[in-house]
Amino acid sequence: EGMAVDWIARNLYWTDMGLNRIEVVRLDGSSRKVILHQNMDDPRAIALDPAEGYMYWTDWGTSGRIERAAMDGTYRKVLIGKLGRPNAITIDYLERRLYWIDVDARKLESSDLSGNNRVQVIGEDIYEPYGLTQYTDYIYWTDWNNKSIQRANKTNGGNRTTIQIMPDNVLDIQVYHTSRQSGWNPCALNNGGCAHLCLAVPASIQSKIYTNHCGCPTHYSLNSDNKTCSYPKTFMLFSQRSSINRFLIETLDSPEINFPIPNLKNIKGLDYDPVERFVYWIDGRTKTVKKSHVNGTKASIVVANPTDNIHPFAIAVNSYSRTLFWSCSQHNTINVTTLSGTPIGTVIGDEDDKPRYLAVHPTKGFLFWVNMIHPPLIERSNMDGQMRKILFSTELDSPVSLTVDVLDNFISWGDAGLKTIERATIFG
Repeated sequence: EGMAVDWIARNLYWTDMGLNRIEVVRLDGSSRKVILHQNMDDPRAIALDPAEGYMYWTDWGTSGRIERAAMDGTYRKVLIGKLGRPNAITIDYLERRLYWIDVDARKLESSDLSGNNRVQVIGEDIYEPYGLTQYTDYIYWTDWNNKSIQRANKTNGGNRTTIQIMPDNVLDIQVYHTSRQSGWNPCALNNGGCAHLCLAVPASIQSKIYTNHCGCPTHYSLNSDNKTCSYPKTFMLFSQRSSINRFLIETLDSPEINFPIPNLKNIKGLDYDPVERFVYWIDGRTKTVKKSHVNGTKASIVVANPTDNIHPFAIAVNSYSRTLFWSCSQHNTINVTTLSGTPIGTVIGDEDDKPRYLAVHPTKGFLFWVNMIHPPLIERSNMDGQMRKILFSTELDSPVSLTVDVLDNFISWGDAGLKTIERATIFG
């Protein structure tokens, strides 16, 4: 909904009313981090004061309000409460004042940057304001209702003028001038020494002239040098139709994030290679297997389908042998391809087989699969398809999905027909 640039640290902040959070990312799109996600109702507009280390935002929630926090999300405070729907916010950096428009009250108001000395600037005839900015003696806003850009004196609302009428609805508005992008903090020099994000913190809080914190992308951890970050060691991935997401499983306070992988459509299967940090998935639309680095780069096709002659159903990555196992529901086979995309061959595929869901135990050298014949089976073999063995042939209805506990040597599956989740040792 709202967006603002930290011109000193070269970061971009935004509010998300759908996920109820505030996030930040480098201007090149890297190092995305969730700054705030708790006790957020409907965050709307956002404004930054990077020279002082503060961000301000409006929230439409059950009780409309304006809040302030340090730019790393700490020291959060409600400045002004009991509002309707504050739809826009901006800062007068020279006079050190905050301006906002309340859609419900149809008012344009102002206060100092601590929420005190509140005054009404305009109290009527503001119909559907959307964007708001300030420059010299004037405050400027857009009006959705009459498709206009308007201005008025920032102190008393006088000299109100419509300066532009547009053929379509006008949304956000900004004035770009050195007076509105000035100031300094340590993030201006070599990103504050930070490997990823440099996040300004108010000097008054730290009792220093200038200060900052180094921040990490969401789920990364800050190392002991307080500058570099480490990739998470334990996490969970899940896919939705058009996204691949990650969250931490060792804490309840973990916002999920989606990987910045473009053009995801109709995802049918998912696995991960921890060695190179690539995710692998089945594209149900093109009936191919694809991969991408978790940062969204190096996307490519691993299993192509130029003649529409295959239908990948499930995948399993063997990070030890650098291979991908995938079942094909069109030919009823389990096939092996290198992680770089070179076909190796078929390991399972007898005349009566219907292999579907897969799992591998790399250190034991085992391949597991659900054979969806009637009645269904859960089977095991070596990675080359030899030494095939039926592990379970009874009390199965519609087993879906398989996973292996490689530490304790268990295999688990869900049964959609029996509505159960079960497990057993890998030896049956």
